[in-house]
Amino acid sequence: MFDPELQTKISIAEHNIGGTVQTKFETVATVFSENFKNGLESAGASFAVYQNDKLLINLFGGLRNVEKKQPWVEDTTSSISAVILAYTLDKNQKGISYETKISDIWPNFEKNRKKDITILDAALHRAGLAYTEEVLEREDITKPEKIAKFFEEATPMTNGSDVLYHALTFGLLLDQIVRRVDEKKRGIAEILDDDFIKLYGIKNLSIGLKCETHNEKVAKLTELDDLEIERQGVLNPEALEKFMAGDNIHHQKLYSIFPWITTDDVRERERILLICIIRI
Repeated sequence: MFDPELQTKISIAEHNIGGTVQTKFETVATVFSENFKNGLESAGASFAVYQNDKLLINLFGGLRNVEKKQPWVEDTTSSISAVILAYTLDKNQKGISYETKISDIWPNFEKNRKKDITILDAALHRAGLAYTEEVLEREDITKPEKIAKFFEEATPMTNGSDVLYHALTFGLLLDQIVRRVDEKKRGIAEILDDDFIKLYGIKNLSIGLKCETHNEKVAKLTELDDLEIERQGVLNPEALEKFMAGDNIHHQKLYSIFPWITTDDVRERERILLICIIRI
């Protein structure tokens, strides 16, 4: 299905759209572009499809910071934690895999019906640990032992097969798993720094910002006001229906344990240093 000779390069100046697609999927690029032309993308977006390790579609466009008109670029991303987890599992010599129960490498994790949750469940947002009854303070995020206790005492909100998006706990949970797989007991940020950034001289990539000037490199969350939501809802009623479905008890509970996080937190260096850690 993949043919390197049949790749089409996409470059559309309007809306900063770029990328590549296999020729047979050029219509996907057209639809992606039309989303911007029709006002269905308020900021930036990206879309990629792999099959059998081959990249078939790679599209990106729009703005990563609307106020400053900074363009979305190909490597604007939020998938680093999952990549480091895969890397750590691949390197381990203890037979630990995605099918391994988390409690096998982290005995205290098994409390409160969590004994059978696997690493794969965590990676696929099936662990049911998107939130708990405990509120996390800002300073807790940088304390691995505090986060470990947070998950040990947590009770899953799902039965192990249902997906519950871990918007704010995904990176924290994967970090705890990685610390128990890595032979040096390193966390995700340390592995990224040691084994990739320093080794290969990678620029502009980190988990947690190293200094205030790095704020300029971060894609800013864009919060839509009611009028914009209504406007887009007229253009795409199905999307509006899905958006409104997100205002539920799970969403409310999720943000109740992180009351200090809002979409405006990028304005505050102290907070963005932490937010990048838990969301990546």
